[in-house]
Amino acid sequence: MKRGEHQHYKVTETPLYFYDDGGKEGNRSRGPFFGTAKYWVTFYPSSPEMVVQIDFNKVDLYDDYAATYDLLEVYNADTIDKSAVAMSRYEKDKPYTVVADDATGALTVFFSPTSYLGAGNKAGWEATVKGVPRAGQAAPGALNITAGHGVYMVTENPTNFYDDGGQDGPRQNGGYHWLITFKPTTPSRIVELDFTQIDLYDDKAAVYDELWVYDGESSSGDLLDHRFTKPRKFAAKGETGAISVAFRSTTLKGALANKRAGWEATVREVERPMAYLGTTVSPVSTEPVRAGANAVPMLGINIRTQYHVAPLKLSAINFTTSGSFAQIRKAALYTTGAGSSFNADTRIGEVEVDGDGFTIALDNPAPLSEGNNYFWLAYDVKSTAPSGSTLSATCASIKISGNEEAIPDGNPECTRSIQPVLYSVIQKPTEHGAYRALLDDNSEISTQVEAGTRFRVETTPDENWELDSVMVVGAERNDTHYVVRGDVTISVTFREKNKPQPTEFTLTIVPSEHGSLTVNSEDGSSLANGAKITKGQKLKVIPRSENGYKLDTLSVDGAERAEGFWVVQRDVTVSATFTSTTPEFTVNWEVAEGLGSIRVTTSDGQELTNGGKVKQGALLKLELTPQAGYWVNQDSVKVTGAVHDGEFWRVIANVGISVKFSKDKPKENGKSRVFITINGRGTCTITTEDGQKVENRTDWDKGTKVKIEVVPNEGYTYNDHDDFRQTGMVANNDFYRLVGDEVSIEVTFHQRLCQISVARCEHGKLSVTCENSHNEISDSTLRYGTRLRVEALPEEYYELRPDSLKVTGAERVDDLWRVVDDEVLFSATFTRQEAGLTVEVTGAGTCTVTTESGRTVPSGGRVKIGELLTITANPEAHHKLAGLTVEGAAPEGSKYKVASAVTVRATFAEDEKPQPSTEFSVTIAVGEGGICTVLREDGDTVRSGDKLPSQTLLKIVPQPNNGYLLADNGLVVTGASKQADGLWKVEDDVNIAVTFSRRPPEPTPDAVVPEMATLQVAPNPFAGKIQISGVSACIRYRLLSSTGQLLESGVLHPENPVIDTENVPMGLYILWLEYGGHSRSIRLVKR
Repeated sequence: MKRGEHQHYKVTETPLYFYDDGGKEGNRSRGPFFGTAKYWVTFYPSSPEMVVQIDFNKVDLYDDYAATYDLLEVYNADTIDKSAVAMSRYEKDKPYTVVADDATGALTVFFSPTSYLGAGNKAGWEATVKGVPRAGQAAPGALNITAGHGVYMVTENPTNFYDDGGQDGPRQNGGYHWLITFKPTTPSRIVELDFTQIDLYDDKAAVYDELWVYDGESSSGDLLDHRFTKPRKFAAKGETGAISVAFRSTTLKGALANKRAGWEATVREVERPMAYLGTTVSPVSTEPVRAGANAVPMLGINIRTQYHVAPLKLSAINFTTSGSFAQIRKAALYTTGAGSSFNADTRIGEVEVDGDGFTIALDNPAPLSEGNNYFWLAYDVKSTAPSGSTLSATCASIKISGNEEAIPDGNPECTRSIQPVLYSVIQKPTEHGAYRALLDDNSEISTQVEAGTRFRVETTPDENWELDSVMVVGAERNDTHYVVRGDVTISVTFREKNKPQPTEFTLTIVPSEHGSLTVNSEDGSSLANGAKITKGQKLKVIPRSENGYKLDTLSVDGAERAEGFWVVQRDVTVSATFTSTTPEFTVNWEVAEGLGSIRVTTSDGQELTNGGKVKQGALLKLELTPQAGYWVNQDSVKVTGAVHDGEFWRVIANVGISVKFSKDKPKENGKSRVFITINGRGTCTITTEDGQKVENRTDWDKGTKVKIEVVPNEGYTYNDHDDFRQTGMVANNDFYRLVGDEVSIEVTFHQRLCQISVARCEHGKLSVTCENSHNEISDSTLRYGTRLRVEALPEEYYELRPDSLKVTGAERVDDLWRVVDDEVLFSATFTRQEAGLTVEVTGAGTCTVTTESGRTVPSGGRVKIGELLTITANPEAHHKLAGLTVEGAAPEGSKYKVASAVTVRATFAEDEKPQPSTEFSVTIAVGEGGICTVLREDGDTVRSGDKLPSQTLLKIVPQPNNGYLLADNGLVVTGASKQADGLWKVEDDVNIAVTFSRRPPEPTPDAVVPEMATLQVAPNPFAGKIQISGVSACIRYRLLSSTGQLLESGVLHPENPVIDTENVPMGLYILWLEYGGHSRSIRLVKR
C-alpha cells in the first residue's frame, strides 16, 4: 500500500499479493497520516459475475485496546463508506477473509498507523486479492464470525457459528467490526439462525458489545434485532432467504468486559413457513331469497397462501350486515377447501345475529392449505322477514394465527332481496262429514299461501255423526284460527254419536338407519316401542343422528303438532330418515390399451363396480391383472381425484383410473445401485420380497421387488405424498421394482410444529412461558415436546377457580406441561374471592347486611372480597343502638369494604325515655263499582273511623265488581307509607280513597286495528321484564290481576316497548292494550 492518491485496481481469479506500506519485507511505518493525504486502495472485479475477495494471511498491527492503535479498515464498497464496514481495527495474527457482496463487487482498504513512538516496529500485513464467483461458498461444519464478510451457503445440516473467540474461548474486546452473511442452498428455503447461548457486555449506558442481525444479504436489510442479551431464534423473511450478522466488541478493558463468553449458535436452511398472500371477497349471488330459507350463501372468501410448512390457522372472520340484521336468524361459515363452488356440507362455525356487526369465531381454528382456501358466509333467514326487505353482508376483516388482516381493495357487499314464503296446503279427504278451511274474508284457502296467513276450519258432520278431531300440521293455533308457519296438512275425523270411543292408543317407533328416535312424555319419561298412550297426551320426539349423518325427514302420524309437542289423536307411528353429511364421489376406470382387467376394492374389502360411489376420504386399492402376453406398464397408470396414501388411494373428488397393458415386456439386465438419503429424524427400512434388507450404496439385480417402510421419530412428521422422492423404481402394487442403473430414495422427516393458544380469561390471565425463558407465549408455534410453564395471574380480588385450569394437547410432567399434540390450548376461569360473614346481635333489635346489588346476606353467608356492604342496625320499640363494631371490613364513606372474613356485632339497650303511645284515625272512602277491604297484619278487619297505634301495618285490597276495574291512580293513601312487601305503615291519620271505572268492552277481530294486530308479547310465561314487539305508535297499557285489580299502567313507546314486572308476584295476569279507541287483551303467566 503506497502513499499517494486513491489507487484503483482490477483483479481476476489469479491472486494478487497485497502488503502494507512497508512492502513484503519491511515494517509498516508510523503516522500520522490523517489530514495530509488519502491513503487507500479500491479493488474491482474484472467482470460483473465476480466479486473481490481479500485473504489476510498474516497481520501484525499495534492496538493497546484504548485510544492508541493502528487503524486498518475494509469497506464493502468502491469508496470509503462508514456504513459498509466489513472489517475494522484488525490486529490479530490469524487468517481473516473479506468477500464483497454489494452491487459493484468492490472492496476498499484504508490504513492509518498510530503516531505513538512506543508502538514499536510492527510488520504490517500480508494478503492476497482475487476475484471469486458471486455465489457464496459452502458453509463448513463450524465457523467463527472472523471468517470474514463472506457469503456462506447453508444446508439443512446445522453449521455451528461462534463469536471471534471460537467455541471455547471468550470473545475478543477492542472494537473490532465483523460482518458475515448466510444464504440458503435451496432457493425455496430460508435461513434459520438460533442463538442457543449468549454472553455479551452491556452496562446499559455508553459501553457495550454490539451484535446486529439483518434480514437479507447485507447490513442494508431490515434490522431483526440489535444488542440482545438473551438466547433467541431468527428466521429470514425476505425473498433471498438470507441473514447477515454484524459484531463490534467494546474497547473497555477490565474484569467485567474481558471475560464475556460471546455466543454459540447454529445456522441452517429450513422450509419457508406458510405465508399469507391476501384475501379476495366476492358476492355469491344477487338472486332474491325466500323468508325462512336456510344456508343462503352471501359471500365467498378466498384466503390465498404460499408454502405448506407450519400452516396458518383461520380463527375468526368479522362481518357487518348494513342494518339488515333484524331479518337474519343465524349466520354460518362453511368451507369447501380448494373448491370454488359453494356447498353446505362442511360447516365450521355459526353465531346468532343480534346486531349490525358480528364475528364468527371458530372453536377449532381451521388450518389453511397452500394455495386457495375458500370459505363461505351463509344466512338462515327469519320466517318473519318482511317481503321486499333486503339481506346484506360485508366482510370487515379476518384473523389468522393471531393477526388481524384487513380486506384489501375495498369490501364488496352482497345484497339480496326477500320474497314472501309460500307454503303448500293439503286438505286430506274425510268420511262421514265435510269441512272447509276459510280465510278471514270467508274465501277458501288455496293450495299455496304466504307465511302468517290466518284461516279457520269449519266442519259439518253427517247425520248421527259428530266431530272427533281436527289436526292441522304446519300452523300455529291462535284462539279459533290457525296461523301458517310451514307446509300445512289438514285432516278432520268424525265419530258416530253415542258410540263409546277408544281412550287408549299404541305408540309405534319405526327403527331408522344411521340414527335413532326417542319419544318422551311431557314429564320427560321415555316411552318404548309399543307403549300405550292416551288421547290428548303430549309427546316429545327427539331424533339423534350418527356421526357423519343428519336428519333428513321426520314423520309423526296420529298426532297433532302444538306448542313444541305432538298431541295424541289416535294410534301414533313415528319414523325418520337420516342422510350422510359426507360427500360421495363416483369411481370410473378404463383399460386404455392392451388386454387386462382392473379390480377396485375399498380398505374393508368391498369390491366396487365401475361407476360406483364412495364417500370422500375412502381408501381404494387397485388390482391390475394383465392377460397372457401383456404386462402392466406402471408409468401408464393414471389416477385422478385421489392421492396416493401408502398402498391405497384416498378419494378427494370424482375418481378416474386409466391403465395401459403393454406387450413384449422389456428384459431387465444388470444391476441397480441403491442410494438412500434420510433428512431429519426417522427410519427408512427397505426389504426385498424374500426379506433381505437393502442397505445404502448396495447393488441389486434389476427387477428386484422391494418394500419400503418409513417411520418418523417422536416429534417428527412424514407424509408419503410430499416427503418421499424416488428415481429408478416403478410402483408395483405393494412393492417397488428396481429398473434404473442408479436408484435414489430420499425420505424427509419434518420436525413436528405445534400451535400453542392461550385463551383470553376474564378477571385474570394465564402466563405461559417456555421452560428456560421468561417470554410469554400466545398464539405461537413451538416444537413437539417443548416444555411449558403455566402461571395463573388473577386480577385484584379474584382467584383461580379450583380445577378450572384446562390444558388440551399437552401432558403434565412434574410442574411443567409437555407439548404432545398439533394444537395446544390453555384456558382457565377466575372467580371473585369470597369470605364468610358473621352477624352477632345483643339486645332487642336486628342487624342486616346488604351488598351493592341489593342482596341481603344472612349470618353464615358469603361476601366478595373488595365489595361494599351496607350495615343497618334497627332497634325495637323503646330501645336504641348502644354499639356497632365491624371486623374484616374497612369503612369507606357510609359503607364497609370487605378485606377478609367479616364479623358484625350490634348491641341494643333500652331507651331511657319511653316513647308515648300515639293512635291515629282511619277514614275509608270507596267509589261506585267495588269495595275495599283493609286488614291489620294479624288479619283483623279495619273499618272507617277505627283508631290504630303508630307503626301498625295494613293490607289494603280494592275489589272491583263485575264490569269494573280499578281506575288509573284509583288508590290514594295518605298518612301511611307503602313498604317493600306491599303493606302500609301507619304514621299519621290515615285517609284511603278508592275509585273504580267501567271495564272497556272485549275487543273483536274487526276492532283490532293494524297497530294492535301485529303486537306480540315475549316471553310468555315471563319472569322479569316483558317485551312487546310490533309497537309502531304510542300505546297505553294496564296490567291487571286475575281479579281485575290494576297493578301497573303507562304508555308503551316504539323505541322502548318494555314493561318491568320485577315486583309482581307469580300468577295469572291480563295485559290490556289501548290505541285510538280500540283495545286488546292478552293473558300472561308469571313463573
